[in-house]
Amino acid sequence: MTGGENGIDSGGGSGIINLEGNFTMNDELLKQCIDDLIEQAESVKEEPEGELRDGKRLAYLEVLSTLKTNLTPLDPEKFGLDFDVDKRFA
Repeated sequence: MTGGENGIDSGGGSGIINLEGNFTMNDELLKQCIDDLIEQAESVKEEPEGELRDGKRLAYLEVLSTLKTNLTPLDPEKFGLDFDVDKRFA
């Protein structure tokens, strides 16, 4: 681990834990997390139909929609959310 001006780099520049113990995320790490969520949401489509699948689909839809809404000031396209989440996962 390497030290940062305001905290400790968690490795590879993927995020920062500051001296107060708060974790902050850089754009690259956030994009990777969103890409992983999209991939996992896509894999739910392959699961057998049922309540479990419906619940997972809804959960991913809500998380991705919330991220897209909150990233609007930062340009959601930059983070791989350049699509209509509801249409893709509804």
